[in-house]
Amino acid sequence: MTPRQLAATEFVGAFEAIAYLRGRDAALRDPRVQAARRRYLDECTASALETLSVAA
Repeated sequence: MTPRQLAATEFVGAFEAIAYLRGRDAALRDPRVQAARRRYLDECTASALETLSVAA
C-alpha cells in the first residue's frame, strides 16, 4: 500500500467511525478527521509533485 493509499484509508476510516457515532457534521469538525484529511491532501500533493518532477 502506498503512503497515499494509507492516508486515504485512515481519512475514510476516521470519518466513517465518527460519523456513525455522532453524525456527519460532527465528523467533519472532529480534529482527528481534519488531521487525517490534511495527511491525505499532503500525500496527494507529494505524489503530484513527484509525478511532475519525473515527467520533467
